This record gives sequence, C-alpha cells and structure tokens, in this order.
Amino acid sequence: MVRALQKNVPVQVKTIGNIEAFTSVAIKSQVNGQIARVHFTEGRDVEKGALLVSIDPEPFQATVSQFEAALAKDQAQAGFAREQAGRYEGLLREGIVTHDQNDLLQSNAEALAAAVVAESLRHFP
Repeated sequence: MVRALQKNVPVQVKTIGNIEAFTSVAIKSQVNGQIARVHFTEGRDVEKGALLVSIDPEPFQATVSQFEAALAKDQAQAGFAREQAGRYEGLLREGIVTHDQNDLLQSNAEALAAAVVAESLRHFP
C-alpha cells in the first residue's frame, strides 16, 4: 500500500505540433509605392482603424506638384483667352473684326475655362 501525497507539480506538455493564428488579415494597398515605415509589431493585436504602414510620399508629392503646375498654366491660358475675347468684343462693336473672329475667341475662352474646371475636378476633387 502506498500513501498519497499532495505536492506542487509543474505542468509541462512536450509535443510536436503547429501553431496557427486565431485570425489573420490580408492587407492590400490602394496605391503603389515604397513602404517607408511599418507601424505595428508582428504578432501583436492592432485596433480597427490603426495606421499600419506608411508609403513614401515623395513620388505622390512630385505628381501633385506637376498637376498644380499644369493647372496654373491652364488658368493662365484661360485668363489670357478671356482678356483677348474681351478685347475682340470691343473691336467687334467698332467694326474692326468680324462676328466669326469674335465668336472664335469667345468659344476658345469658354473652352479653356471649362478645361480648367475639368482638370481641377479630375486631380483635386
């Protein structure tokens, strides 16, 4: 007969196995670019809406600068066309230019103004 004893015994299980994440998420960027910084530690929980990755902003800033320059150029051309159309309107009243010449400049001014609006909406919504 053996007497039972009460002792603290460490619980250890030695086995071979695989560990699988409870949940995982696939992340896909909406834009192409070089990753500049990772804002999370692998294996840690993240909150909904947390910033995970920063993409290098330089190429995007360069593109925005190009769009701004193109818009400024278009605005300057539209302004010139508007002024020229105004001058031709005065010349038409004096009988120096024809209606066709005046209409052409008026439509050109309107087209350039519309192009500025379209360009603005396309690149700077």
